[in-house]
Amino acid sequence: MGEELKARPFCGGEARHYAPGPPDNHVECVRCHADVGGFGTEADAVSAWNTRETERRLKQVISADKDEYDTMRWEYEKKVADLEAEREAFRELASALMGLECEFRRIVSKFEGMVR
Repeated sequence: MGEELKARPFCGGEARHYAPGPPDNHVECVRCHADVGGFGTEADAVSAWNTRETERRLKQVISADKDEYDTMRWEYEKKVADLEAEREAFRELASALMGLECEFRRIVSKFEGMVR
């Protein structure tokens, strides 16, 4: 046998190969009796047992989640940069308005002095 059998991931039980009759190869957990079978060769049965569908799916989900996270992070950082640019533009506008207000008050004061 080439590939070593992994323990059952849920109960931790040891796995064993058995072949009730060709071409029917199985691997079974000796603790909980979970079984994969119907394979033409021992190697195929062992490979099927050792392939953790849950692990494969979890890796796919993690990969998709990481891609989604990276996209969301990029969008977030872009929005933060845009908000910072808007905040700076607002500060410049507020400063300009304050300058205009001062100039307006100066003109009004000058005008009021001329009217009196």
